[in-house]
Amino acid sequence: MTSNPESLPDSADRGGPCPRCGRVAAFQHVGGSPTLKPDGSERVIALQCMGCQDSIVVVERVVPQANGQPVFEGIHWWPLPGVGDLDPDIPPQVGSAYSEGMRALSVKAARAAVVMFRGMLAQVVADKGSAAAQAKHSLYGKLEQMSQDGSLHPSLVEWAREIRLIGNAAAHPDALDPVSDEEAADLGRLCRQLLNVTYEVPARIARNRAARIT
Repeated sequence: MTSNPESLPDSADRGGPCPRCGRVAAFQHVGGSPTLKPDGSERVIALQCMGCQDSIVVVERVVPQANGQPVFEGIHWWPLPGVGDLDPDIPPQVGSAYSEGMRALSVKAARAAVVMFRGMLAQVVADKGSAAAQAKHSLYGKLEQMSQDGSLHPSLVEWAREIRLIGNAAAHPDALDPVSDEEAADLGRLCRQLLNVTYEVPARIARNRAARIT
């Protein structure tokens, strides 16, 4: 099975972002494999992050393979990803929307994740966007205006242009269009980088300056 460093770790792929520290790391199996169903189709394992050394719990289900060898893939993770590594200076309404989107993504609820990620972007526009940005009709238009105003890095807007899920976010906020796990994950990655650039980096710089002054 091909390794994907952007997917959460499980037995099939013991590498990916750590739900505790947020870093992409390798994981090792440190716990038993008690089955959750009599037929052995679901189980629980513990994996240890080689970055922070903390452990996580993964609920897995068996995926039949053509060669007859069972492969287990993760379906639930604890702690929930996207919750523990957010900077405290991120506004609660922004951080909570992102965290809820990540929780939905972790259980493969792609459409629910997209709704929350769109909501997070709308909260960022409300918090950081100018009157001109907030007056735009589409979510992409709002982000583009923020880039022109200098309140959002242009590279993030270029990335946003490639994501189908942003273009129709304002025109069809209630549309239940098909959404793939990959599309939802891509939007989640954009949101995470936007949080880092817009809130976390300036907050860390401000704290470091304050520490030097004192």
